[in-house]
Amino acid sequence: MKKFISFLFAAMLCLGFVGCSESDNDKNDNNNDYPSSAVSIVGTWRCASEYELDGDEEYFEVFDEETDDFGVVFYGDNTGISYGTSEKMYLKWSLIDEKLTIRYYYEAYDNGAEQEIDQEVLFVKKLTSNAMELWLDDGADFHMEFKLVRKE
Repeated sequence: MKKFISFLFAAMLCLGFVGCSESDNDKNDNNNDYPSSAVSIVGTWRCASEYELDGDEEYFEVFDEETDDFGVVFYGDNTGISYGTSEKMYLKWSLIDEKLTIRYYYEAYDNGAEQEIDQEVLFVKKLTSNAMELWLDDGADFHMEFKLVRKE
């Protein structure tokens, strides 16, 4: 189950985030501190790398831009999609301070209704106009980090 959630999360995060605002007033490109609200996650982001620690097992992977196209798209209406999996995952998201909550959905075929299948709460370690670092920690022995780059 953790592998499925990890894969789901990795695919979602790798989707893509393209920001709404890339103004010259954005101070966040010059430091590693958590950004002000001037930087938006809205857009398409590609997953550049993933680190996972699950008990005694450690996993790290760098994704190639040409062959490993995983990512996430965040829309301005707080919806989005994850790509790079065999199935497209629909999502709803919210970002409050540094807490990013993502709820994944399948769209039902018979009546078009949404069915929530999973929820992740991630923390934004870094957010600039071109890069984002997210981490997930279950408080026990499971930890994940994702580095995303804005896809143009």
